[in-house]
Amino acid sequence: MRITFVVLMDFRTESSSLTYLESGVDVEEGNRFVEKTLAPLARRTSEAASFPPQAVSSLGGFGASFDLKATGLRDPILVMACDGVGTKLRLAIEAQSCEGIGIDLVAMCANDLLADGARALAFLDYFAYSSVSPSLQKQVMESIAEGCAEAGCALIGGETAQMPKFYRKGDFDLAGFVLGAVERESPFRHARVEKDDRLFVVPSSGVHANGFSLVRAVLEKNPALKGDKKFIQTLLKPTRIYSKLCAPWIERGLVSGIAHITGGGIGDNLPRILQCGQIATIDMRRLERPEVFVRLQQAGNITEKEMRRVFNCGAGLVVAVPPSKCCDFLASAANENENVIEVGIVTDTGDSNAKPFVEFQNG
Repeated sequence: MRITFVVLMDFRTESSSLTYLESGVDVEEGNRFVEKTLAPLARRTSEAASFPPQAVSSLGGFGASFDLKATGLRDPILVMACDGVGTKLRLAIEAQSCEGIGIDLVAMCANDLLADGARALAFLDYFAYSSVSPSLQKQVMESIAEGCAEAGCALIGGETAQMPKFYRKGDFDLAGFVLGAVERESPFRHARVEKDDRLFVVPSSGVHANGFSLVRAVLEKNPALKGDKKFIQTLLKPTRIYSKLCAPWIERGLVSGIAHITGGGIGDNLPRILQCGQIATIDMRRLERPEVFVRLQQAGNITEKEMRRVFNCGAGLVVAVPPSKCCDFLASAANENENVIEVGIVTDTGDSNAKPFVEFQNG
């Protein structure tokens, strides 16, 4: 009988042994970033929101916790939202101007909560990249913390994902998740937009964070415009955060509906707060269009219909106000030095099965 011996030999040497660091992921750098940059920023947002230290868990755990009792809410309904910044990120990266991009991230999430009358309480971010500089990491996270402070919520956790060879060097992506709450018996929760409600625009700060695929297409066709640094900075102006402005309107029951005007413009977003059979009649001539939209429309030869379908065109929010509460609403807005513009009215088709829609008076 012939016996064959098989000898298994490991020819690996120390020089050929791979490490996580060599594959592009620096765990130690990530830990230092959490400890030295994120933890202090998170504490600052909790303090800005006036939450006691014990209300929010410290960073670094498997999950993030938040004590609802710390808010003083008696019988809260939780409301959650998530969003991103879209291709505005590409423009910010190319312009090497990312100091406001985190504000956009928080705004796109926190402003959505207003449609449910909810207050933003806690925020988590997702920050993914292949390789970015520590200074850019810090810049992005500081702007997220600034956005949280504006929205009155705490940055309680998130994920920083190093993904080598998934993104190009210098590229990154952002997503945000917000937790909010509203009292079960809040007047706003039980309000409905009704016939004859007046419609008011709360102005935007610019393009906000929607429609940037079209913006970038316009810039590509207009090299002179793309090279206009002042115009690029106007495009990158952060999205307004309306949380603190709207809080007294919601608490006092002054408004019956709030529409956050994002992708789709007024035409797509306003019907989301209307009831079946209702028509929102809007006169856009009452709203002065910011210069940034005028230049984009001219440079891209964009039709008026397309402008309204893609951009906010100067309307950050559209707020529905019952006629009996218009005086109090306007007084509250004036008290905050906010110039709201009446642009329309809610009417009724008489068909309770008809989908709500927006009718623009000037075509």
